Amino acid sequence: MKLSFIQPVVQQIAQTIGSVLELDTEIVDNELVILGGTGKYTQEIGSYEENGLTNGPYLYARILREGKPSIVEDTSENEYDPDSRNGNPEEMAEICCPIRKDEQILGIIALVAFTPEQKIRLLEKKAEYMTFIQRMAFLLASLASEKNAREKATITTIELETILSELEQGVILVDDRGQIKYVNNAAITLIKDNNETDIIGKNVTDLWPFSPIMRVLDSNKDYVEYVEITGLNRQLILSARPFHWSGKIIGAVVYLEEYNISDGSLISTTEGNLYSFNSIIGCSEIINQLKEKAKKASKSNSTILLTGESGTGKGLFAKAIHNASPRRNKPFVQINCGAIPENLLESELFGYEGGSFTGARKEGKPGKFEHANGGTIFLDEIGEMLPYLQIKLLHVLENKFLERIGGNKPIKLDVRVIAATNRNLEEMIAIGEFREDLYFRLSVIPLQIPPLRKRKEDLHSLLKHFLQKQCKELDRTIRGLSPEALYAFQHYNWPGNARELENAIAYCVNMETDEFIQPENLPEFLKPEKNRISISSLRNSLQEQERSILLAYIEGQSKYKTKTELARALKISRTTLYRKLKKLGIQ
Repeated sequence: MKLSFIQPVVQQIAQTIGSVLELDTEIVDNELVILGGTGKYTQEIGSYEENGLTNGPYLYARILREGKPSIVEDTSENEYDPDSRNGNPEEMAEICCPIRKDEQILGIIALVAFTPEQKIRLLEKKAEYMTFIQRMAFLLASLASEKNAREKATITTIELETILSELEQGVILVDDRGQIKYVNNAAITLIKDNNETDIIGKNVTDLWPFSPIMRVLDSNKDYVEYVEITGLNRQLILSARPFHWSGKIIGAVVYLEEYNISDGSLISTTEGNLYSFNSIIGCSEIINQLKEKAKKASKSNSTILLTGESGTGKGLFAKAIHNASPRRNKPFVQINCGAIPENLLESELFGYEGGSFTGARKEGKPGKFEHANGGTIFLDEIGEMLPYLQIKLLHVLENKFLERIGGNKPIKLDVRVIAATNRNLEEMIAIGEFREDLYFRLSVIPLQIPPLRKRKEDLHSLLKHFLQKQCKELDRTIRGLSPEALYAFQHYNWPGNARELENAIAYCVNMETDEFIQPENLPEFLKPEKNRISISSLRNSLQEQERSILLAYIEGQSKYKTKTELARALKISRTTLYRKLKKLGIQ
């Protein structure tokens, strides 16, 4: 760190001090080079004080060595400066102190009197002036340090960018709002064919509209996920990790690698630590019991079979199980067995050797099981798998190794398998569509995910969660649901479960202009006459129910001879009973 880094500022400060105090000012660095001054020192900027002898016997050299301030009342002493030895120093008095940053002395700042009047004033106010120049010394040290830090940061940035630009792996840096601050050459190639300036400054959601990178910034948790990049028919392994400053998230670094899969197949996803059992919405007894079972199951390596209707959250449970397991820091690879064409599913699962079939890449390709090695593979919609693939999967589960298509070299596996289906596998076994031995191998730990209609007490929490999520994504402000709209949600069976519920909320948020969702802005399937209700009809229904209860007590419970006894039996006050009887017209 050098004071010379801020020489123009040093001179400005020297001139300011001189004009305010009407005393000459001199500022030198730790090599005794004059960096700033007033009066005669202005002409000497750039030359040396004390002949540049930092180990010499004079005042400034001693201050650099000892680091102590000094007040000189008699400049004729031999050890003031070289001129004092000749008996003719121009200076008559001086106050000076070191400019220090931590343990390093950067230079010296001094107030100098050249006339008797200046000397008298300097020595009369020496304590006050010493305090003043010590503060100026602190300011100069801070400015030099800041300049040094900026230069180091610039150098570090240049070095870092040089290193990143040479990486084969794509790298993107985003700030805490998701704005792209840097992309290396590999990332530009992977993302699009345009140049860097077309990407810098954009928000990451401009590249991936539903990017999980924003969730990383919100959750402060890493993730790894395969993402399809629009426009180049290219699929990538995309990873993101937040970085911090003083305990606060200031951005994220995103890594991209190309992942080639056969044309027409569905991309897989590898999730990081975004999902946990706490992220599964619901506090009903049935869902809490299921969470406890799943937590216990997560600690083992046994296969798990998740069953349940479409939209119940089987994928969420699979990810939560992985992230609660000892494999949490290893890959989580998901593949939908029903979404990939039958002729491609085998190569996607087990990989192939080069040249093993027409159209195969000459270098071959690893399958999803190899990508998941050490971690977890989630086989969604396992009931859609063809019988010949069921046999091969069974052999992999039993033997803990696989062979690629066209290969004869066994590849050892350490993979935890979680399978899921919305079909009744036992019925499929009965009609010969699913192998019984594979079923038993998969369902070591069976977990049944309940449909939403069997845990209606969770509906309110899910409504609140999805409403907040959709309002954030669509930048809307909606406080809740009107009573009529809430009634419609509560009295619908939700055959599509949580997925259907979320879609319904998304529709409402798009359509609604009020602060509460109104019944006219509900999806059509929530608007049939049987689901429609008004506040007045709801109130009338409740009143009729109360009337029936009171009449039943009066007519059927003859032992209650007085209204006091009736009120006590109903556990309401007499006043409330009188009010209800009068309101309902009961004499």
